[in-house]
Amino acid sequence: MKLANLWVIGALFGIAVSAQQSQGTLEKKTKSELKNKLQEDLSKTIGSLQFTLGLSGPLVTNQPYFAEATTETIQTLANEIHIRQTRSYAIYRDSEGRQRRETRTPAGAVEKVIITDPAANVSYLLEPATMTAHKMAIGIATASAKEGHIAVAVGGAAYLKEDRTKAHAGQESGGRDRDVVTKSLGSRIIEGISAEGTRITRTIPIGVIGNDQPIEVVNESWYSHELQTVVMSKRNDPRTGEAVYQLKNIDRSEPDPALFQVSGNFKIVSQK
Repeated sequence: MKLANLWVIGALFGIAVSAQQSQGTLEKKTKSELKNKLQEDLSKTIGSLQFTLGLSGPLVTNQPYFAEATTETIQTLANEIHIRQTRSYAIYRDSEGRQRRETRTPAGAVEKVIITDPAANVSYLLEPATMTAHKMAIGIATASAKEGHIAVAVGGAAYLKEDRTKAHAGQESGGRDRDVVTKSLGSRIIEGISAEGTRITRTIPIGVIGNDQPIEVVNESWYSHELQTVVMSKRNDPRTGEAVYQLKNIDRSEPDPALFQVSGNFKIVSQK
């Protein structure tokens, strides 16, 4: 089975399991409440799926750049052993809004490539190991839930980042806005780019997830209005550890147009 298919099937299987669990625990609640809960669960899963498959947001033109990106996670075990994992990427965007995202192995080799063309509504997942290019329609993933029946569509209405944040914050805090504190961090220069910082602290009250003490989850994000992208983000969650994402060595010159084309050496396979 192709890698892209495995990603989609795995994500949809997770959605189905989440939906079944939610329906079982909310049997006594109204259909409206069930629908809202299922949509929140879908939103979190789809947000992850969008990032993995390279689904894109609004078209950003006339703001080309290249950057190296890293994602570092640090987990601290009870015996003070630290588990550190790092992934590296190369990200390109041209003046037409086309994007290329390369995932690299620890040794620096290109593991997979995602090319997205929002204007043409097409995305390619390139697997250099098999010289296969999976062609997919792109857009903002949308979800709907009705009476326990789940439908997931790619393409359609906009799915906003702030909606995901609100849904996630509400679920973790038990639905109480006072448990979520948002603070502006002002502006700073990161890798030569002006970025605006925001820190969101979510407090999970005692007993919400079986915890005997409050749990604080802190998310810090630095967003560039010029590039219209996050240049650095940090997440500190006592349950999972620390995670840091950052763009480095940002170059504002126009990338080579060939980077956004599929080489003739690749076999193109269309995905539904």
